[in-house]
Amino acid sequence: MILGENTPLQNRDLRVAAPNDKNVPVKRKDEIIKHLLINPSLSAGELAVIFSVTDKTIKRDFAALKEDGRIKRVGSFKTGHWEVKQ
Repeated sequence: MILGENTPLQNRDLRVAAPNDKNVPVKRKDEIIKHLLINPSLSAGELAVIFSVTDKTIKRDFAALKEDGRIKRVGSFKTGHWEVKQ
């Protein structure tokens, strides 16, 4: 197909997005730790917006970080905060 002036693909952006280094799971977990050190009360939803992923992805990251002993939730989910273990 030749892209002439009357084709539907004429004005489409055909670029492929480069992967974001922050969204590689291992690097994202390290970045989550950095964010929690600055603001321990961040929620999964807030981190999901920061990293452009779903809250389910962040919750899986939280579970992995808890299992690795790197973070601990103190208090309730509504009023608690994250404790980062060094």
